[in-house]
Amino acid sequence: MRLEPVRSLGGWFVIAAALLACKGGSKGEITQPKLGTISGSMPNLKLRAETTRLPLVPSRSGNTDKNFGICFHYKNPSALGDVAIVVTPPSAIKTDSVELQKEKVGGGVRMKLDPLSGSEGDYCQEMFFEAGDPPGRWRFELQAGTSAVKAWDVEVYAP
Repeated sequence: MRLEPVRSLGGWFVIAAALLACKGGSKGEITQPKLGTISGSMPNLKLRAETTRLPLVPSRSGNTDKNFGICFHYKNPSALGDVAIVVTPPSAIKTDSVELQKEKVGGGVRMKLDPLSGSEGDYCQEMFFEAGDPPGRWRFELQAGTSAVKAWDVEVYAP
């Protein structure tokens, strides 16, 4: 049997795509993103319960009785680009104790997560309110690269 080279550009593209697929050139994936209360301790945080309402209780890192987080499952993290959470509050927030790399975006802040490890795993990012943060409608958006994976609109209330 003899194979002839494909003469059209489109044929070369199909062959190149097939070769990449065979070499494991799979895209990155984030699944099961959830926002809610958390339990455990770093690095073994787990989502306790999903929620759309959070009490405005000032806290600190590690206090999982009062903190919340975004958790998700990931595959092939090197193909995801930067994974970040964009937080948009109803008015100015405190970001003094944020340890993540952050940048101002519109009326909120974009916090780049630490690099995800391995080829697949589960990840939870702990978050908490600080004294002076405002009650009202907050928006949390999980991003991979420049694409939104999921967004949550959360009612933050004064207990």
